[in-house]
Amino acid sequence: MNNDSNLDLTTELQNGISVDDIKDFQVLVLPENFNSASDKESLIEASDSLNMSKIFKEEGLKCANAYDLGLDVPALERRGSDIWLGQIFIIDDVALPLIINILTTFIQNKISKKSVTESKSEPEGKVHLELKIRKNGTVNKLKYNGDSKTLVRIMQNLKNDD
Repeated sequence: MNNDSNLDLTTELQNGISVDDIKDFQVLVLPENFNSASDKESLIEASDSLNMSKIFKEEGLKCANAYDLGLDVPALERRGSDIWLGQIFIIDDVALPLIINILTTFIQNKISKKSVTESKSEPEGKVHLELKIRKNGTVNKLKYNGDSKTLVRIMQNLKNDD
C-alpha cells in the first residue's frame, strides 16, 4: 500500500468533483480511469463497479458513484472472467471493516460463480481494483491487478490493521 503523506482528499479529486460534493458519503465508487482521464467524456465505468455501489447502498453505507456525483459516464460491460471494480475510495475509515467484508464477499461470490460455469482449463480471472483509504488526513492507495485469493488476504490484513 502506497502511503504518500503529501496526498490529501483535494489531490485525489478531479473532473469537477469537490470536497463539498462528497462530504456526506462514506465511500465512493469511481470510474476505473478517474485520475488518469483528461476530461469527463473519457471516463469508463465498469458494470462490476456499478453493482458494487448498489451493494454498498443496500448494506446501508452512504455511497456515491459517478452518477450520484453528477458525472454522466457510460457503463462498460466486459464479458471475460476478470472482475473490474474501478476505484473504491473509502472516505470514512470507521466504515472500513464493513466495506472490506462486502468487497471480499462480492469477489468470492463472483469467482465461485464463474468457476462453476467455466472449464478447469481456463485460467481464473483477475481482479482489477484501485482501493484508496483516507485516514488521518492522508490517502493510502492500493492498486491491484491479480488473483482473487491474494486480494482477499490483503484486504483482510487491511481490516485487521485497524
